[in-house]
Amino acid sequence: MLENKILNYLEKINSPISVGVLSKAINIKHSTVNSAVKRLVEKEFVRWEPYRSVELVAAGKKEAQHFKLHEHLVAHFLMDVLNLTEEFAHEEARKIANVISCDLIERICEVYSHPSQCLCGEILPNGFLHDH
Repeated sequence: MLENKILNYLEKINSPISVGVLSKAINIKHSTVNSAVKRLVEKEFVRWEPYRSVELVAAGKKEAQHFKLHEHLVAHFLMDVLNLTEEFAHEEARKIANVISCDLIERICEVYSHPSQCLCGEILPNGFLHDH
């Protein structure tokens, strides 16, 4: 989950950032972020050398968008079916979106006719709606 939070933040700011600044921005201990960044390097989602900036690479951007799609579709479902507030639905979706299979996400996409935006109004990442 922390790795997804880091990927989403890096995609949002769209520029290299030091681990120290990143840890402050997402309010997580420096050593914890450092360990997560190492795992992201191993997965080839970021480029990073110790004491230098962390940079999101294409595979990491794709993974961030993939997770974002899962999060928004789960939130969409929670708001629609359970009548949760937008804030609570997204909070809960962030907790569970990374453990929901792409098959289930595809089914949610089908139920909602492959929506182009979440009920909260955010545009869903283009190109992922039919790739599940």
